[in-house]
Order: sequence, then C-alpha cells, then structure tokens
Amino acid sequence: MNNNTTVEKIVDYIETHIREDLSLDKIANELNYSKFYIARIFTKETKYTIYKYVQRRRLFSKFDYCANAVFRITRPRKGYSVVYQ
Repeated sequence: MNNNTTVEKIVDYIETHIREDLSLDKIANELNYSKFYIARIFTKETKYTIYKYVQRRRLFSKFDYCANAVFRITRPRKGYSVVYQ
C-alpha cells in the first residue's frame, strides 16, 4: 500500500469523525496502523501533523457554518440580540 492511500484513509476517517474526540491513538487503532507510522506518513505527505490538520478542519468547518448562516438582528427594549435562522 502506498503512502497516498494511507493518507487518504486517514483523511477520510478524520472527515467522517470530525465532530468526535479524535486522537492519534484512536485513529491508528481504527485504521489498524501504528500511531508512529501514521504520524510520520501523514506529516511527510501533508506537511501537517494530524493534530494540526484536525484543528484546521474544525476551524474551517466553523467558519463555513458562520459564513453560510443567516442572521437576523432584532432590537428589544434594551440592547441587541442576534437570532439564528
């Protein structure tokens, strides 16, 4: 199996489970690889550690949510409030 296929499996797993607690141990166990192997291969191929990749994906997914959300600003008696639609 080549490195690209392994990295694709790792990325697929992360994307599928992005809202869950993800750790290097958990990913390695689920994919039946050594955590040292997937850490080394992933960093070599992507230039990111798995931890950094997960952080970035979560950040961008929250950014996408905010960018696509529809907001309505209402003005009650005191102050303002934001209502998500």
